[in-house]
Amino acid sequence: MSIPSKEALFYQLAQEILPYVKEKSKMVVNTFLNDFFSSKFTSITQPYVGAVFITFINGHKFLKNGVVICLYYHPTKNHTAITTGSLGTKASVAGPKQWAISIQTKGMYGNKANYQTEGC
Repeated sequence: MSIPSKEALFYQLAQEILPYVKEKSKMVVNTFLNDFFSSKFTSITQPYVGAVFITFINGHKFLKNGVVICLYYHPTKNHTAITTGSLGTKASVAGPKQWAISIQTKGMYGNKANYQTEGC
């Protein structure tokens, strides 16, 4: 059996599904953010005026059953969010007024979240 005009069908399905997917995505992100910011494992600091540094590390010692999350925002300088976990050290670079985000699975030990700011 052949499906006529597959491209048109896919396009039309995408147009119909897109609003639903956007709404569900918003709900998932909102739920994640609410849980994230209300967790006892979340730390929020302001290392420089206008900058925000957020970390989250959870899970049990000596197990890889959690995550290491680092979010860093700086209003005027290039900056980096850095995590150390089961994948080693990973970094994400962002420009001014953008979020640098680094997320990875927690290692058995040595888990860290850090930031760097260009010129500081």
